[in-house]
Amino acid sequence: MSRVRGLVAATAVTVLSACGYCDGALRVMQGEGYSAPRPDDSGRTPLEANATFLLRADGPAEEEPKLKELSGVDAESWKLFADATGEPVPARVTADSGGQACLNGVSFHMKVLSPLAPGAYTLVLFLDKVRWRTLGEAAQKLGTYRGARALVTRYAVR
Repeated sequence: MSRVRGLVAATAVTVLSACGYCDGALRVMQGEGYSAPRPDDSGRTPLEANATFLLRADGPAEEEPKLKELSGVDAESWKLFADATGEPVPARVTADSGGQACLNGVSFHMKVLSPLAPGAYTLVLFLDKVRWRTLGEAAQKLGTYRGARALVTRYAVR
């Protein structure tokens, strides 16, 4: 009986842990490196001057160039804009895979190349340039930016 119970438990873990999105799905877009502060009265989340951003996803276990190609997430589709100028902030976008139960977690990271000046910033992922669908928390941030479909979050450096 315990052998059958063990087999059933192993099968349940295998089946239930599979998300079914190995072909790519975006889950969460956020600032990283600090403990999730709440937005201030202006609706902007406080941000450190040396910001790093995270885009968590499900996808294939591939190297960085292939992940960027398959997903469409790169420096052209994912940008941080300085609200004062409307210009994108110079940043580097990287990707890596591995994590989660099935080892198909994917992380995209954006690191600004120099510290941000105090002011308002908008993080935008242009969805028409991205090949993967949005799920969960990422889907809750769907909106538009300059007339384009996008995931949008707003930040402020004090």
